Amino acid sequence: MNIDKNNMDNDKIIDAAIMSCTEYSWKKTALIIERVLKTIREEWSDQLIDRIICRIRQLEKVGNLEISGDVSLLRSSEIRLTYSLESEKK
Repeated sequence: MNIDKNNMDNDKIIDAAIMSCTEYSWKKTALIIERVLKTIREEWSDQLIDRIICRIRQLEKVGNLEISGDVSLLRSSEIRLTYSLESEKK
């Protein structure tokens, strides 16, 4: 997959990858980003990492994720799915 850095439609792809790579238990942001990059088959680049971080923050804003710490500090922050999503699955 080739992510166009300016294509808003790719936000949906990134969001789906983030959601599929995140669990209900806390995981380091760096681990989740590494999983996302593998899922979307992209190489690590500062521009793409910034975009993924932006999408993580947006997913927190809408209530899909919880963030512990400053998500831009990849090894010092953690993210997880919100428990409200787990209850929706049942």
